[in-house]
Order: sequence, then structure tokens, then C-alpha cells
Amino acid sequence: MLDPKYFGEKIDVLVAALEKRNVDTSLVKELKERAEKRKKAIGEVEQLKARRNQASMEIAAAKKPARMPTPKSTRCAEFLTR
Repeated sequence: MLDPKYFGEKIDVLVAALEKRNVDTSLVKELKERAEKRKKAIGEVEQLKARRNQASMEIAAAKKPARMPTPKSTRCAEFLTR
């Protein structure tokens, strides 16, 4: 069975072998171009996801109210420091 990952990594070897046998390599070359476009698109999507996640965390932090010490927690802290 042919491993698509192998040929994705070594597409030039596949093209050379097909040319040696006088087989049309236009489909393989198109496959290579599409695979490169796909990799680029995946990278861009991952960067956009990271930016979205960072923005989401910043929004959540901005919405989170600052915790004010309550009298109860202040008294506990005073008790512990005695």
C-alpha cells in the first residue's frame, strides 16, 4: 500500500519515477500545489485561532470584577498575622 505521507514529503521522487516511466505528472504537480496551499491555509487558521483565544482571554479578564477584600477576609488575615 502506498503511504500518502511519504509521497507528500518526497513528491519530487514520485515525479522523477513517473517521468522515468513516461507517465503524465500533471496531476501529481497539481496535488503538490494544493498540498502546499493547504499547509499554508492551516497555518493561517491556527494563527487566527490563537489571536481569537488571546482576545477572548483579554475580554474575560476585563469583564472580571476586581476582588475587593471583604471585612470577613480582612479579619481572617488579621487573625493569621497575630
